[in-house]
Amino acid sequence: MNDDDLVSRDRAARLLKRDTRTIKAALGDTPPDEAEPGKPQRWKIGTIRAALERHAVMNADYMRNSAASSTASLTKAHAKLASNKARIIEMQRREMEGELVPIDEVDRAWAAMIATARARLLAIPAKCAARVGMCKTTAEVAAILQEEVYAALNELAAKGGRPDEDGAANAGAAG
Repeated sequence: MNDDDLVSRDRAARLLKRDTRTIKAALGDTPPDEAEPGKPQRWKIGTIRAALERHAVMNADYMRNSAASSTASLTKAHAKLASNKARIIEMQRREMEGELVPIDEVDRAWAAMIATARARLLAIPAKCAARVGMCKTTAEVAAILQEEVYAALNELAAKGGRPDEDGAANAGAAG
C-alpha cells in the first residue's frame, strides 16, 4: 500500500482497519485528491493518514483535558501545530504535483494574454482601413470587419494568448 494510492473512504477504512465514520470525521472538509462526477471521491492514502493523525491529536486533547486546564491549552497548541504541519505538507505535495501555482505566475500569464488580445484587436482598424474605404455598402464593411475580428480571435485561441519569443505580445498590425 503506497501513500500515493487513491482510495475511497470505505476502501481506506478496510485497508487501515478503521471505522468508515472515523475516516469520514478525520477527513472533515479535506478536499478529495480525485473527484469525478458519478464516481466516489478518492483520497491518497498519505492524505488520509495525515488526517487521521490530526483527528487523533484532537480527540486525545478532548478526552484528556477540560477546556479550562493549562494542559488543555498546551495540548490544543500541539494539536494546532500538528494540524498546521500536516496542511503545509499537503500544500507542498500539491505544489510539487502541479495542482497549485504561485499567484504571481497566474497574474503574469493573464496579463500577457490580455495584452496580446488588446494588441490584436487594436490592430484591426489599421488592417481594414484601406479595404473598408473601397466598400460600397455597409454589408461589405460588416463582412470585412467580421472576417478580421474572427481571424484575430481564432489566432488568439490557437496561440492561447502567449507572447512572442521576445516577450512582447504579437500585434498582428501588418496588413
